[in-house]
Amino acid sequence: METNTGTQVLEQEIELDLQELIVAILKKWWLLLIGAIIGGLIVMGITTFLLTPRYQSSAVLYVLGQTTSVTTFADIQIGGALAEDFLFIAQSRPTLDRTIEIIQQEEGYIYTRAQIREMLNVSFAGTRMIEITATSFNAQEASFIANAVADAAMRRIEEVTLSDPPTMVERAEPALEAVHNRINIPIGAATGLLFMAVMVVIQFLLTANIKTEEDVKKYLGMNTLVVIPEGDQ
Repeated sequence: METNTGTQVLEQEIELDLQELIVAILKKWWLLLIGAIIGGLIVMGITTFLLTPRYQSSAVLYVLGQTTSVTTFADIQIGGALAEDFLFIAQSRPTLDRTIEIIQQEEGYIYTRAQIREMLNVSFAGTRMIEITATSFNAQEASFIANAVADAAMRRIEEVTLSDPPTMVERAEPALEAVHNRINIPIGAATGLLFMAVMVVIQFLLTANIKTEEDVKKYLGMNTLVVIPEGDQ
């Protein structure tokens, strides 16, 4: 019985301490706001002036060919199933090799599979569309790589499936804005806010001492006999 009572008291004390800590953090909301602003500004400055900007361009393919009907439910189901197969083909070695050939012929640059893979990301855009995205430090490079992979994928899919190739929904265009600024600033703001919250917690723990009659009874288990008001001599 005494053990249960002691456990309940301990749980109440922990709950009270947590409540006090939460109140202390909320009272310093302005510090948290300042931390978030400073963190966001610092990261924005680093990504803008110290890091080389990265650009993304995307080409989108529609799985069903131009002559394929989409008037029946069966056609829609087939389109969704083929999307997964085409996703693999678009990233396969033969497709990358053909991409290298296309780039060399059209742009005069020579790439390796590893270089293409490092810049390439292929994902679903809806249920029957595939988005081919290239990321590069050069906006023009990202654009022609995405288009070259899309063209190579269309040809390779036609060879493998012995059917109409996918339809090009849109070709990639050079990006006008770098992508890292939009991604990193919220992370910097969250880091700054978290740092300020930790500082508030540390301050709370360092200044947690006996201040009231309730603290004397809580931490020392003793009753207060005399209370001298602050400021009295």
